Amino acid sequence: MADICLLKKNVFELIAAGEVVTSPFCVVKELVENSIDANSTHILVEIKNGGKSLIRVVDNGIGIKNKQCKLAFLTHSTSKIKDEEDLNKIKTLGFRGEALSSIAAVSKVLITTKTKKENLGCRFLIEGSLEKEFDLVNCSDGTTIEVRDIFFNVPARLKFLKSDSKEAGNIQDILEKLALSNPNISFDFKKDGKKIMQTYKSLNKKDILFNIYGKEFCDGLIDLNLNEEDIKIEGFITDKEHCKSYKSVQHIFVNSRYVKSKNIANAIEDAYSGIIEKGKYPCFIIYINVPLNQVDVNVHPNKTEVRFSKEKDILNKISFVVREAIFKKINSFLIEKNLENIRPAYEFEESFEFKSSSINPYKSKDDDILNGFKYLSTAKIKKQNEIKPKETRIENLTSLQEEMFNSIVFEEVQEEKKEVEKQEIVEEKELKFNTSKFRVIGEIFKLYILAEFEEDFIIIDKHAAHERIIYEKIKQEKENLKRQILISPIKILLGSSVDCDLVLQNRDIFLRFGFLIDHFEGHYILIREVPLILASEDCSEVFEEMVSNLKNKKKDLTPEKLDSLYSLISCKAAIKKNQINSKEELKTLAEKVYFNPQIRNCPHSRPVIFIFKKERFDKKFERK
Repeated sequence: MADICLLKKNVFELIAAGEVVTSPFCVVKELVENSIDANSTHILVEIKNGGKSLIRVVDNGIGIKNKQCKLAFLTHSTSKIKDEEDLNKIKTLGFRGEALSSIAAVSKVLITTKTKKENLGCRFLIEGSLEKEFDLVNCSDGTTIEVRDIFFNVPARLKFLKSDSKEAGNIQDILEKLALSNPNISFDFKKDGKKIMQTYKSLNKKDILFNIYGKEFCDGLIDLNLNEEDIKIEGFITDKEHCKSYKSVQHIFVNSRYVKSKNIANAIEDAYSGIIEKGKYPCFIIYINVPLNQVDVNVHPNKTEVRFSKEKDILNKISFVVREAIFKKINSFLIEKNLENIRPAYEFEESFEFKSSSINPYKSKDDDILNGFKYLSTAKIKKQNEIKPKETRIENLTSLQEEMFNSIVFEEVQEEKKEVEKQEIVEEKELKFNTSKFRVIGEIFKLYILAEFEEDFIIIDKHAAHERIIYEKIKQEKENLKRQILISPIKILLGSSVDCDLVLQNRDIFLRFGFLIDHFEGHYILIREVPLILASEDCSEVFEEMVSNLKNKKKDLTPEKLDSLYSLISCKAAIKKNQINSKEELKTLAEKVYFNPQIRNCPHSRPVIFIFKKERFDKKFERK
């Protein structure tokens, strides 16, 4: 073992700096948190080259006394705690006493500061922990700190910094979070001389959200409010119509401190269980205030993780207040609808007769024809394999119909089990069928097509069938999807400027799938062209799914991931349940499915078609 020795001052200062200062983002975070703790009401942040060459933070806070300015740059010096008891009730953002000394160890720092009580302020220059200049100067109240040439004395760390736009995006993100948690402070952010963000102090937190995310985002928010003796919860969540396909805007603040907590996020998402479909995520901005002695913020060096002494109770209350807000929103809508349509739940006729006046003729919408059946082109008819029935159930039938239907299916399943399950590969060849014998009976539940052909009774799921047809079409085009220009481009809100930068850097991937995009403003991306097979209202979810893939570092699309995107696009482009289609449309779709043995399951492996032989019905009705 080598001899033990004490490290030199400059060495341990560089080591300490490496734990606190890893990027320009860390510098901005520490300096702005100091400005907040200094009771500032306005904070300006300017950067150049992603903060690598310059970071300037200007505030109008209480400033630093002349005699204490040098002391502020020594290791473990702080004005925020004095003894161990203070660690149990931390209410300031910074308290470790390492920020300024660590920043000065790896950069060139110039600070100008003045308190209200002193006539003159001071100007202090320090480079790599070495004092260069100290003067008394005439300046405004508050503090201005300039940090230049970060890592100038440890160039090895420069290679670990990200691009200028990525570093600037990280800085903007932390400033937005600090602005959201401190609505009593105005924030300005400039990047390379251009104003990027501006918020105005307000008693209403929603005003800050408006400044950052815009009116459209704020219009879809639901207020949260819980005020009890040991906990206060407020904030905003999105209604189910504004939930997204990936986790975008999700911010948690505990006692005005931005934190990351999977448990809190899960509690909020769980409250949406049964309200939104799987794969959708809510946006939320939640503010939690608890007694200082019930929360430990000294868990992580960056102070982004916290521990609660009564975490289970807090999670239960968060879940409760979120679910209560959601149901109040839903119920208010239902009450309005019920007041508009007050009528008896059931109406009975005196006799069991069909009255011609009560029968609505089947009507089609011309607009739906082009939208719903873009890819039902005539194809070669292939030899049909006998389709073995599978166990299924159509809901909402009358008890008599259900009993009959299930009995037929049961007998088919029993017969199928007796046979050896072998599937022969049949060479595809063109055969001639008398399609005039194919007859569409109608449609039930606005989803299932009923048809007959010779001795077969056919049931087809129109959405699943159309979905599979589109899926095969997309695979044939091999990602080079045809695009259509939108008259009115679609704005998509992303969670952060980092997400925007990520999307814009990967324009080529989106173009492969038919999306032509541009940056609009703030966190918004503009979609100018979409895949031809997608209606404009369906493209948002597909786009967000692709963003989620990029965020999860799945830039290189594997065959499995491509297949997943094909399935998603085809699902969104297919005709939907409750969509009205003419008999001609249904017949075209049903024929294409029935005569093509390749179309038997949708891309998600759900069945598309069931076929029942006439003899089964004859047997059931004792005709044979």
